[in-house]
Parts: sequence; structure tokens; C-alpha cells
Amino acid sequence: TKGFQTALDAYLNYCVEQGDCPLGDSVSEASLNLRKFLDSLDAQPLETGTDRKLTEGLASMGIWLPLYARDLWSLLTPALRSAIEDGDGSQLLELSDYYSGRGENSYKDNSMNALYAVNCLDHDDSITMAEVPSRIPEFEAASPVFGRSFAYSLASCSDWPIRSGKATHALRAAGAPPIVVIGTTRDPATPYDWAVGLAKQLESGVLIKRDGDGHTGFNSGNQCVDTAVNKFLVKGVVPPDGLSC
Repeated sequence: TKGFQTALDAYLNYCVEQGDCPLGDSVSEASLNLRKFLDSLDAQPLETGTDRKLTEGLASMGIWLPLYARDLWSLLTPALRSAIEDGDGSQLLELSDYYSGRGENSYKDNSMNALYAVNCLDHDDSITMAEVPSRIPEFEAASPVFGRSFAYSLASCSDWPIRSGKATHALRAAGAPPIVVIGTTRDPATPYDWAVGLAKQLESGVLIKRDGDGHTGFNSGNQCVDTAVNKFLVKGVVPPDGLSC
């Protein structure tokens, strides 16, 4: 949740610096107005020119998608402007459908279903839906914009039919050769703190830091990262631990 807020703040800073940001003239103002916008959709979804309306959930997904790739930020701003100023939710709906793999008549893949299947088998520590409200303040402290909705992910596996009985635990990989871990500072979905934590957990972990936006670090336009990783994969040259790119 904190990772998505970090990525969002980076986008909002970009939006403000570009001028005429539909959300406001500062990051704090833009963040507050975005939360108000999402609340308004919960009360009154927007028309999209189709038989589907833009709800708070669909709009949130439409906002999440561009946070995965900085190249998509230029699409998010006009989509927000169209929704906020013109009451047209079609562009945010299109971004949301791309995120979820939804096509005109069906879903293009089963990635969302697979995501839950994998996550729920990885660990069995979900809570019930009734327990979520008590955790919302903690999540909203991490992300004023997305915290409330993200809190409900805690219960996403509570009704999953298969119980794995597994709990998450530290991975040491004792005796393994060097394992390179790449973290991107403003990655929404796999936050940089996770990379730092994993590299420390692994007995042979080697951390590469990518100062940048978007999801993942390798092959993301950073020549420093790509050179170090390619040398490691092709020639076995281990990069210095803590390499900053």
C-alpha cells in the first residue's frame, strides 16, 4: 500500500510540474482531490459511453495501471481530466480494462484469477472480511488515497476453497552462490523496501538499486542496471553489493 502511494506521489508531482493538472497545484492538494474524486464515484459512477459505468473500483484500477510504467503517465492525466472536468469515464475505464485483461466480449487471459490462486497458496494468513475495518486506519496512514480499498486485500483469501496451511517466512538460501536482487525506488507493486529486505535475508544476496519509476528494474531503460545484470547472467560477474543506478 505504501509502495502505491509512493508511486502515486511521483506521478502527482509530474502532473503538477507539467502545469494545468486536473487534480490541483500541489502534490498534497492533488492527493486530497483524487481521494475526493474516488469518493464521488462511489456515490455516483460516471457514464462511459457503454452499458458499464465508471465506479470507484474501476477508476482505481485505471489509476493503478499507469503507475506500473512511467510511459503511461501521459495517458493518465487526460483520462483524469476527462472524468473530472467532463464527467466522461471512458478513458479511465479503458485503462482499467487493460489492467484486468478485459476485452470487448471476454477476458483476454486469466491473470487476475491466477494471481489469487498463487497468492492464496503461498500463504494462509488472511483475515475475515469482518475483521478488515479495524485495520483500515493503519492502511490509510500508509496511503490516504488507496488505503481503504487495499485493506480489504487482507481478506482476499479468506473464502478461497483451498487452504495451504503455509505461512510466510524468511528465505536464507544458505550455501547458494550470489543472488542478485534488483529494487526500484518508486515501484508500486514490489516496493524497494522489499528488495532491501530480501537481499538482507539471503545469505548471499547482492542488491542493485534502480532510482526510477514503474514496476521491476531490469530491462526498464536503465543502462547501469542492464549492464550489471547482463554481465552477471552472461559472464558471471557479480555486481558490487549496493550498486546504485
